[in-house]
Amino acid sequence: MNKEIPDPHFPTVRQAILVMMMTFFVMLLFSGLAAEWDNKYYFIGSRLIFIIPMLLFIFREKFPVAKLLRLRPVSMRVLGISLVIGICLAIIGEEFDRIMTMIIPLPDDVRELLQSSMSADSTLDWFVLIFGVILLTAIMEEWLFRCFLQTILESQLDVTRAVLATAFVFSFFYANPISIVQIVILGVVLGVLAWKSDSFIPSAAAHTMINAVGLMMAGQSLKNLSILNWNGHLHPLLLLLAGALLYLAILQFYRYTDDESALKTDIDEPV
Repeated sequence: MNKEIPDPHFPTVRQAILVMMMTFFVMLLFSGLAAEWDNKYYFIGSRLIFIIPMLLFIFREKFPVAKLLRLRPVSMRVLGISLVIGICLAIIGEEFDRIMTMIIPLPDDVRELLQSSMSADSTLDWFVLIFGVILLTAIMEEWLFRCFLQTILESQLDVTRAVLATAFVFSFFYANPISIVQIVILGVVLGVLAWKSDSFIPSAAAHTMINAVGLMMAGQSLKNLSILNWNGHLHPLLLLLAGALLYLAILQFYRYTDDESALKTDIDEPV
């Protein structure tokens, strides 16, 4: 098979790796400078900071912003089914978390830090959690990983390797060995959504719901709700429903995106 000649007007894999390395360095630098910040503000700040190397690189080299960030609109039905996929992923991911923490319990200080970072005592705290931790971080992460990195990998590798490689890099940036399996699986599904729709919106929508449900499950009132729990796990019927619904939603997502890609409408035009 002939190797595809790289597009001179598109970043190479080597350039993408260099940008990701610079991003990791910037995050390390930021973690040292903002170590005393409240965890909510630190998390948001790190997500705003880590897209700076990517944006500087894109604009400096005059690469196509719309293509690299997958700035393409989608229909409301694609958006809606993406939200459903996100909710299902969040439920299954919560069970993964519970199993892993049973095998490798979190230290008390880490558990307290996570709980405090997901709590709100004022209107400002709620705004930070909803707009920052839930929405903003999802968009920033999708632009960096599923858009910038994955799009470049897709241009020079097959889609399977591009999605898997992006998912593993995504898990590396989280630096959480306890949740690595869960994060890789989430990364793969989000990568498929971004690739199939060629838009950041479906993966960002699903990611937003993952963050939102994760935030709600972090609250002790919901975490201890008897109807959701069963011997320290999520209720089997809830997991079964989430798994079945996830499968059906992904099938429907494929149908919707296939139908819309076959139509010559404004939806296929980049913004």
